[in-house]
Amino acid sequence: MNNNTSSLVPFEYEGRQIRVISDELGDPWFVAADLLASLALDRKALERLDGDEKGVSSIHTPGGEQVMTIVNEPGMYNLVLGSRKKEAHRFKRWVTHE
Repeated sequence: MNNNTSSLVPFEYEGRQIRVISDELGDPWFVAADLLASLALDRKALERLDGDEKGVSSIHTPGGEQVMTIVNEPGMYNLVLGSRKKEAHRFKRWVTHE
């Protein structure tokens, strides 16, 4: 996905902000940096995602527009389910129970 969108929705998870944008079909895309921080993963984890599970988008931030890596919902589940870290387990429970 290469998108320039302004429909940014922040979610709070354990005191961290996870920004989510919606594509033209209304599907959620998570800002990868926020997702990785919440899962205690580094950027290397993005390498295991398929090309259709990640993309880039221009996102408005307090410092201006920034191009950021984003991950779709299947990619988010891929990251969560592929991790054995306790942070990923807690995140999975939050996503599936909220």
